Amino acid sequence: MATLEQPFITQMNLHMEDPYPTPDVVPWPIDMSSTTTDDDELNDLPNLSSRSSVIQDDPYLSFYHLSREQLIERLIQLETERQSYYSQTKEEDTIVCRWIGCQVTTHSLEQLIAHIQDVHIGSGKPSYHCEWMDCVRKKKPFLKRHKMQNHMRTHTGEKPFGCTVEGCDKKFSRPDSLQTHIKTHSNLRPFACPHCEKAYFHSRSLRKHIKSHEFTTAGPVTLPFYY
Repeated sequence: MATLEQPFITQMNLHMEDPYPTPDVVPWPIDMSSTTTDDDELNDLPNLSSRSSVIQDDPYLSFYHLSREQLIERLIQLETERQSYYSQTKEEDTIVCRWIGCQVTTHSLEQLIAHIQDVHIGSGKPSYHCEWMDCVRKKKPFLKRHKMQNHMRTHTGEKPFGCTVEGCDKKFSRPDSLQTHIKTHSNLRPFACPHCEKAYFHSRSLRKHIKSHEFTTAGPVTLPFYY
């Protein structure tokens, strides 16, 4: 019975002075043509293809081929990616109130809206002023609380008025915008132009259209007013 030697190359063999050797994972190729073995000895040999597959599939064993410096560099990279992921997730899960001098952090749009209603808008005031950062109104007052609430939706993006038509998921920040939208489902256009065949869902659209006739008709055009 022949004796079969199976040499291995390890990091210790190549770098005898390295105090942190890389573990051996890949066996040295065996020349089977020059070796005589029986079936029992062949069965005792490691399954190279199977072991190679395990190394590639296992995320931990896949680091074995790296040098110490490469391993440290890879671990630093993974830690940086982990911190970046959790930092981004935390930012995405929070909403900061941009009312001047506030900076309260909330974890949902509902919490932000409740905070604005209770702390900044309040109730029973003679007038209401928006102090949202970069607001174009420049603190111009609202005399009605509900108008202030409607205005704040332009800042928060809240759209509480949803279409009730089956299959439609559109939402709006104002009830009148919802009513105008609902008319599009019935194709009803109640505001017709007196000068042509065009008709519109909303009176504002009609008044804007009628102005185009000022340049095509003789004399001034009296614009009708729709409530």
